[in-house]
Amino acid sequence: MNGNGRDPADSMTDSGSGSESGAARAAGSAERQIEEVLTCVSGLQSHPFRCLPAPGSAGDASVPAGPGSSPARAVTWFARRNPLLLAALSLAVGAVMLLGVLFAISSLDGYMVTRSIRPPGPGVSFTPVAGVDQVRVAQPQAAGGVVAVPNQPGVPPRAPPPMTAAEWVQRVSEVEAGLETGEIVAQIDYGNGNRAETIMTFDLKQDRLVSTTTYTNPSGSETRELITNGARSWEGRDGVWSPVSEEEGAWGRIQAFLPAAALAADPVIVDGEPAVTLRWRSRAGDAEATLRVDSATGIPQELRRIMPDGVTWTIAYRAWNVPVRIPIGPPTT
Repeated sequence: MNGNGRDPADSMTDSGSGSESGAARAAGSAERQIEEVLTCVSGLQSHPFRCLPAPGSAGDASVPAGPGSSPARAVTWFARRNPLLLAALSLAVGAVMLLGVLFAISSLDGYMVTRSIRPPGPGVSFTPVAGVDQVRVAQPQAAGGVVAVPNQPGVPPRAPPPMTAAEWVQRVSEVEAGLETGEIVAQIDYGNGNRAETIMTFDLKQDRLVSTTTYTNPSGSETRELITNGARSWEGRDGVWSPVSEEEGAWGRIQAFLPAAALAADPVIVDGEPAVTLRWRSRAGDAEATLRVDSATGIPQELRRIMPDGVTWTIAYRAWNVPVRIPIGPPTT
């Protein structure tokens, strides 16, 4: 007992009872405040929210339904009770949003590439987009790592302008200056039935020539053969060969039968298809010449020459610069 005549145990009992009653009163006051707040909130809800029981529990562990419930509180309660499921849902939503962003970026990149490689319209200049590849095409690879670029159709080259008559004469002169071997067939018409035909095969590099000339007149015909080897020549008649003096050599004997285009004056083009035909007068004024030329090579094909006295020469050029075989002397030597 204490000085007041009360047992200390009773004092402790009374003190504990007072504490418990104060706590009960505080709890009841908090519950009333919460109910008032929920009542105010429930007035804003259009539909009551059913009580969601907690997994494995009942009673106080569930979200109370009725006026005090709301979707926000239900979601908050569900998130607290299922953190792993909420994290999984968050990751799924984030992945879907990321895929959408990537798809939008790829669509924009394809659009930019398509715009950059589209050919411009008339009057529009083409400006590539900076930082965007113009064409992303895998090129075929050949053996050894060499890139095989496919053939691309290109613009055909512009045809050169046609050559003038003077240019053709210059070209024939150059071809004529490069003559080394060949065969010439010349027919000379003197008129009144007198004619001569000469076939000459020559090699100017070795200074050799063999020719056969047939003279024809109203009384008959005669054939002569000639072999030239440098400074020596032989003439054959009816199979009989005899030496003759030689001063001209192979070049001197064929020179009169060449076009002599370097001496052409006032040339004109008579025809251009399929071969080019030129006509000119000699600077010496002694003949009018018509020459047919191969349009691809510039090699003379046929020359027709009319002399002032009416004699006509028709000369055909064969085997121009083609290798030939010429005997070094007559068959009897």
